[in-house]
Amino acid sequence: MTQPAKSHKKLYLITDPSKEKPMNRKILLFNLVFYIVTLLFFAAGEADPSSSLGYGLFIGMFWIAAAIVLIAFLVTKRLRAKTIADKIGVVTATPVLCLIFLAIHFAVSPTDVSEYIFTSNNYKHKIIKSETNEGARIISYYKSARPADSVSGLYETWLKDSVWLYISRNGDTIKKVRYKDDHLVK
Repeated sequence: MTQPAKSHKKLYLITDPSKEKPMNRKILLFNLVFYIVTLLFFAAGEADPSSSLGYGLFIGMFWIAAAIVLIAFLVTKRLRAKTIADKIGVVTATPVLCLIFLAIHFAVSPTDVSEYIFTSNNYKHKIIKSETNEGARIISYYKSARPADSVSGLYETWLKDSVWLYISRNGDTIKKVRYKDDHLVK
């Protein structure tokens, strides 16, 4: 009795990582530029709350322009999403991940309710009242790093100063933290 000949053909799954090509370099470059510009605008808005609305508008306009460029590249076939990695790259070149990150960021971080800036003893002082999602309030105090009459650059450098209060929803003081020139005082 003869046995059938064994087939020496190898079967590869489509998802075999050794056969998957890396992401298209153009898509990778588009992603890098997209996220670097977005993060720079976001960081600038966080650093200067008085200009955050303007930076938010810049981010929105940049996202619209990037979407138009991405669609134009895909339609004219300058970018071709052939592999799974390329398709994931095209999706991540949109604001989807940014919106998820922003939703998490704003859900966790306290919301500034009010900000008050005044000058005293030749230094600018800033009081920020914030509220957490649980209803607790934070009152934080800052002092400018340079005297008020000195020329400041694009951004003012603020140092933590005075006693920071953390207040519960009921109005009880949860904790007090004392700072002096950006250093914790025990």
